[in-house]
Amino acid sequence: MDIGILDVLQIFGRAGRPQFDKQGEGIIITSHDKLNHYLSLLTRQSPIESQFISSLTDSLNAEVRYLGKVIYKLRKLDIQFYTVIAYL
Repeated sequence: MDIGILDVLQIFGRAGRPQFDKQGEGIIITSHDKLNHYLSLLTRQSPIESQFISSLTDSLNAEVRYLGKVIYKLRKLDIQFYTVIAYL
């Protein structure tokens, strides 16, 4: 099973984090016929560009909707809390 280059970069990024380690090492174990594939992907200097902006509207709408549910539940708890306090 091939691992995508983004997953490989993520895994390698965990090795040698400056705040924890002085150096890091990543090892790829693969068949000889796939070695050039991974080497070219790792050494190619092409930037990775985010595609988040294309779905920004949907993401913001989801966050706002979730926040609305949280506020509703907090208000509901607040009303229940004050109802209990009133009976004490």
